[in-house]
Amino acid sequence: MKTLPDRSFVIRTLLVLSILAANAATNAPATRAATVAATIGPVSALAARAGHTCAVDLAGGLKCWGMNDQGEVGDGSTLDRLAPVDVTTLNANTKMVATGDSSTCALTLGGGVMCWGDNTFGQIGDGTNISRSLPTQVPGLTANITAVASGANHTCVIATGGTVKCWGANYLHQVEPGATTPRTSPVTIAGLSGVTALALGDGHTCALMTAGTVQCWGSGTAGELGDGLNTERGTPAPVPGLSGVTMMAAGASHTCTVSTLGAVNCWGDNSGGQLGDGSTNPHPTPNAVPSLTSGVTALTAGGGSTCVIRVDGHVSCWGLNGFGQLGDGTTTDAHAPVAVLDISAATAVITSGSHTCAQDAVGATKCWGYNANGQLGNYTRTDHHSAGFVIGLGGPVRSVATGADFTCVLLSTSGVKCWGANTFGQLGDGSVNQRLTPDYVSGLTTGAVAITAGFYHACALLTGGGIKCWGSNDSKQLGQTGFTQALIPVTPTGLDSGAVSVSAGGVHTCALMQAGSVKCWGGNSDGELGIGGTSLSEAVPQDVPNLPNGASSVVAGSLNTCAILTTRGLKCWGYNFYGAVGYGSASNLPIVTPVDVLGMTDVSQVSVGNSFVCALTNSQVAKCWGYNVDANLGDGSTNNSPAPVTVAVLGATPVMIRAGLQSACALLITGAVRCWGDNSLAQLGDGTSAGDTAFSSARKNGVTVQGLMGGVAQLSVTGAAHIVLMVGFFGAHTCAVSIAGALQCWGLNSNGQLGSGAVNATVTTVMVTAYKADQTLAVPQIANHALNSPAFDVGAVTSSGLPVTMVSNSTGVCTVSGTLVTIVAVGTCQLAINAAGDPQFNGAQVTRFFTVAKTVISSGSHQVSLPLLMR
Repeated sequence: MKTLPDRSFVIRTLLVLSILAANAATNAPATRAATVAATIGPVSALAARAGHTCAVDLAGGLKCWGMNDQGEVGDGSTLDRLAPVDVTTLNANTKMVATGDSSTCALTLGGGVMCWGDNTFGQIGDGTNISRSLPTQVPGLTANITAVASGANHTCVIATGGTVKCWGANYLHQVEPGATTPRTSPVTIAGLSGVTALALGDGHTCALMTAGTVQCWGSGTAGELGDGLNTERGTPAPVPGLSGVTMMAAGASHTCTVSTLGAVNCWGDNSGGQLGDGSTNPHPTPNAVPSLTSGVTALTAGGGSTCVIRVDGHVSCWGLNGFGQLGDGTTTDAHAPVAVLDISAATAVITSGSHTCAQDAVGATKCWGYNANGQLGNYTRTDHHSAGFVIGLGGPVRSVATGADFTCVLLSTSGVKCWGANTFGQLGDGSVNQRLTPDYVSGLTTGAVAITAGFYHACALLTGGGIKCWGSNDSKQLGQTGFTQALIPVTPTGLDSGAVSVSAGGVHTCALMQAGSVKCWGGNSDGELGIGGTSLSEAVPQDVPNLPNGASSVVAGSLNTCAILTTRGLKCWGYNFYGAVGYGSASNLPIVTPVDVLGMTDVSQVSVGNSFVCALTNSQVAKCWGYNVDANLGDGSTNNSPAPVTVAVLGATPVMIRAGLQSACALLITGAVRCWGDNSLAQLGDGTSAGDTAFSSARKNGVTVQGLMGGVAQLSVTGAAHIVLMVGFFGAHTCAVSIAGALQCWGLNSNGQLGSGAVNATVTTVMVTAYKADQTLAVPQIANHALNSPAFDVGAVTSSGLPVTMVSNSTGVCTVSGTLVTIVAVGTCQLAINAAGDPQFNGAQVTRFFTVAKTVISSGSHQVSLPLLMR
């Protein structure tokens, strides 16, 4: 085996991404569920409008995706984002998000407001009409704001005490009563106080008062003000006939409320049936939704559609449905509520009017509807007509982190489990006993929002911004003094709050803080802490200098560290073996403070391997630099490079790239995972192990990982030179989370780190059986039939591709053969439709009902289905 750099430690790089593997982008609408690509876990807030979507995670991080021509996604670019990306500078600092047609605003944890995107009408609120692609502070709104809401092109906030301030488009008085010119800075709505919630449409604004009444102003030509007048109103006025209102929502030109009893009332435009009363007649005053007189727990409206969550957790929608935004598997408008297929136990729902998203009780987020700009976040532009899992959030596993000889997962329940070697306490279970199957890290059965693994230590980011670390501390990588290891999690000195992310390197650790600063601690013999010199170790987290304007992310590797700046530039530091720092020199001298990487001025992602680094630009070009003897730079050569070179072995657009020991992998827009470089321990996952001495051109040109199920949501690639019990080997294993939340691993398994329940070497992917995937069973609603109707197929489809079986629970009314239904008699037919589980997927079941009436009788130009009573 080839000799590697004399100080090679484990690469720990958490790869968070998402891809829909089975569906390439096409122009034809899909009939299956959309799977949203997300780097997020369970969310605390959702927002959707027009062409983009945003979500706040439990740690206060904000991610957006979809249309971005005005910078509304907030990542500093104007490129459409077909999967979620971090909103620059708002990691771990977001409480609420509101989306306009082409702009976005966020309420920070400190009560301030930041906005970005289109500013034609002053909707950013910074006093200008200059559009911004990065979050911009709204002057005067740095604290004491309790809520934010956006309409098409205007935004309003609630301040402490219930007063309201608005800005943006004002041509219909929706911002400032009595005026019609845009307002580029917040103005106070005179005479309005005691407001508890806001709902903003295209041209109207409504406020929910503490007394449970509603006041509206702005455009009223479609009756959306609820005052019966169908005219604009320049000042807030009560909506008559409403009391006991607990929540409200506004579409483009309609408004709805929910009462204390859970009853829904709507008014305004009804051309698409968005008022839910079974007609398309407009109503300028509140009108009850007949089928929703109680039991509604959540409400959303957008465009010409409306959705609610019922007390049983099911979602119902109505209104326009040309893009499948109602989620019932069709594109037929509904004038009364219809059930969204394949979602239950919902806790949140949001609709833009053309696409809709919801979250369930275990944190799985699903989206459906219009997707021309990637607003479903599945790396396609294909519409979807029913709900499907957000990639990586639908099953038990949210993300995975791989250490030198152990593995940890973050569960959808926010708990952390680890398995594999445990000599240094790296499993965090209070022992040093090896584990071949997952078990909880002590004290982390819940409350974690991200994980990372280093050489022999691991860390978790907690809700609220605290950090916990465990395992080896021989270089103070746990941020503690006085001991060499921690068998249960400990808090690095001074980091019980305020962190945005954490990244474990070989024997050092770094954290990104809320204000964009970076702190590092642990081993520093090669300058990997970036603090201006070398030292044996630093137990107390140190501030990293020379990061102008702050960082948006930090990633620690074996002996190097890199940070993406808020300006999208890239700085790296540490060991410069063969030019790993990327500043153009191959000097082996440590680079002890951050330096610019040549030519990398528009970086979206970075991954630090063992003496080489890879990054992805906003235009999705992959670059690598540094050590390349194993062709790990992916340029088709074995030439080292102290400056970035373009990765040429992909074959399709990369959406994420990650570096390991002396190999790297990328997830492609097609859903495939492509790897290249060293394969001596089967870490490339193509079913073979070439070995260093028989290095083949296939490894130089890249190989496709085999046996991955259902598309990949997240990867973690590791590898480190190390010695355990006097046996020298290179740790190298890789794990992938599927789109449904299942876990597969491959590569070295000497300590059971693959989670297969055994210790052996492997060259193929194996399932971690404790974490099988959930599967979606999509079954359209079944229309009522006449007794003489021919047999029909129900059209069930599984996301897993597993076969569907069906049983009739009403054999006297209908019988089943395979998935073919035969009508037998008048009555109600109940069908139990099942998708069997297998070693990779859990089983799934859906029940469908339909009514069978008497034979249809022709009568002139009419057809009449006889009622059940006329048997």
